[in-house]
Formats: sequence, C-alpha cells, structure tokens
Amino acid sequence: MAVTIAAAAREIATMAALPPLVVALGLGMLFAGVVNVDQVTPGVTMATRPILRFGVALLGAQLTFGQLAALGAPVAAIAIAGLAAALATGLLVGRWMGLPRGLAAVAAAAVAVCGASAALAIAAVLPARERPEEGTATVIAGVTVIGSAAMLVYPVVAQAMGFSAQAMGVFLGATLHEVAQAVGAGVTVSNEVGGVATAVKLLRVACLTPIVILVGIMMRRGGGTALGSMPPIVPGFLLGFFLLAGLASYAILPPAFLILLSELSRLCLLVAIAALGMKVSLPRLAAAGSGLLVTISAASLVLAAVVGGLLLVSG
Repeated sequence: MAVTIAAAAREIATMAALPPLVVALGLGMLFAGVVNVDQVTPGVTMATRPILRFGVALLGAQLTFGQLAALGAPVAAIAIAGLAAALATGLLVGRWMGLPRGLAAVAAAAVAVCGASAALAIAAVLPARERPEEGTATVIAGVTVIGSAAMLVYPVVAQAMGFSAQAMGVFLGATLHEVAQAVGAGVTVSNEVGGVATAVKLLRVACLTPIVILVGIMMRRGGGTALGSMPPIVPGFLLGFFLLAGLASYAILPPAFLILLSELSRLCLLVAIAALGMKVSLPRLAAAGSGLLVTISAASLVLAAVVGGLLLVSG
C-alpha cells in the first residue's frame, strides 16, 4: 500500500506541479482516515524502517569528495556556520515550544541539513520511546512547503542583496532545505549559480553522518531509555552512505548506475513518507503542528540570516 501511494503521488505531483513529498504524505494521511491501518501495520513498519534507511544510504551516490573540496574553506565555513546556527535554533525553540527532545532534533536537522532525508535519518536512529513518527510526518510537510516557498523567494532576495553569481549559489545551497530545491532555485538564475548551489547543498548533505552520530550521543547522555535499547551510534545505513560517496568520488561506479541509485533513493524515501502519513493521527497532529511550524520557521529564518550576513561581511 505504501508503494502504491508513493507511485500515485509521483503521478499526481507531476500533473499538478506539486512537491511529491507533500502529495505522498497527504495521500497516506487520507488513506489512514478511511481504512483500518492496523491491517497493514507490518508493511508500514517495514517502509518506515529498513526501506527508509536504505533510501538514506543511497543518497551517498549523489556526493563526491571532489565537489566538497572545490568549494574552498571560506565557503565551507559559511555553510557549516549556518548549519550549526539552524540546528541550535531548532533545538532551543523546539524545547521552548514544548516539543519532545526527539521531535525537536528531527525538526532542527531537517532545516539545518537536508530536509526530509535528514528528518527520516534522525527519526530512524532515535530510541523507540522517543521516535516521533507522527511528528516526523509534520516536519516533512513543513520543511517541504516552507522550502518550496523559499525556492521562489530566495533568488529574488539574493539579487536584491547584490550578491555575485558565486555568492548567490552559496546562499541558495546553504539555506534551502532539499537538494532539489537548491538545484532548482540556482538553475532558474543561471547554470553557474545552479552548479555552486548544488555543490554547497551537497556539503550540507555530507554533514548528515556527524549530525546523526551527535544526536545518538545526546540521546545516550540524556537518559530516558536503557542503553541496551539504543541504536548504535554509527548505524549501518550511514556507513553505506559514505561508502557510496567514496565509490562515486573515485569513479568506481559508472555514471548511469549512480543515476539509478539516486532515483532509487528518491523512491525509497517517497515510500517511507507515504507510510509515515498512514501512521498519522490527525487530532494529535493538529495539536503538535503549531509548535513544529514555529520551530521550523525560526530555524529557517536564522539559517538564512546567518548565511546572508556572513556573505555580506566576506564580500
């Protein structure tokens, strides 16, 4: 059922020019509202655990170490400073809004790193008691919608600030949530801006592994669950992520196969998001939505302000 919903979401998104992630999430929630989801619980669990972890691992095929090295230290410092500021803001505001610490971590990472992929990766390594499956669905919807709006607004903002093509690409890549959003926004300006935006965005994607490890350490130190119930600090799917990045970096895998892996990653994540929607309880989702929206918005604004300010100062 999750695969069917994901396939339908792709077709509807193509026809209606909507983000596939939001469509899949919405269809999953609609399905949950009219059908007894308990009948398909094993399949939903599989889609939200091993399938989503496999999809996150395959994201490594989109990254090469050469792309990161070509950016230079100043650009990398700006991108990482923005990431750190967004992560800290999301965690602090989320806790201030009364969100559970696991959900606050999911929201913060989604804004700071790479949108839905980061949200799913963080949620996948949280201990069972702190795994916010319904909240994760809200986070994905929020970062996708807010990021899609930013994709249209940020190029205009960057031009108004007088950024060069290089600076504009850095700004878009360091602030937009999803890889597709950064690439799309950059290409609408020029191919040069699109190339820089893509490389900077992939630098943030590369930070997924240390962020997930950091969250794992925080959960251990924070208590709340027995150590034996905790997932490993370095999950296998993150090792797979960097293994694929290494294979892509040294051209060990043919380009056509890398494209295939990238498409398969998107499909796996779409299936996982559809399954998350099937697990959503609308009353509880409505109760948690305002706090999440404030958290995501605050982290997004801080991210854009820090990156934009550093770019202006650096000239």
